[in-house]
Amino acid sequence: MRCPPNRGDRDGRGRRVVPAHVDGPGTRGSQGAAKRDPGTLIQWGEKEKGEFRQVSRKVWEKWSKKSPLAKEIYESQTKFLKSIGKL
Repeated sequence: MRCPPNRGDRDGRGRRVVPAHVDGPGTRGSQGAAKRDPGTLIQWGEKEKGEFRQVSRKVWEKWSKKSPLAKEIYESQTKFLKSIGKL
């Protein structure tokens, strides 16, 4: 696994990659993500991704009740995420 990128790191397409908590070149002060340069990718840490998954899971569950296919996808995805220790 790679260490978090420095502010100058680029992905395979030449786009800048910065950790989610960094306000730097390409962002505008504490407003950060809301007004960042759209060519800059944000790399979230494992803690932030875990928190996002927990909040998202409630939305996924709600949508899973809308159709049999949505339920099947929800169950498959949550089973997979649990199997790899992400949920």
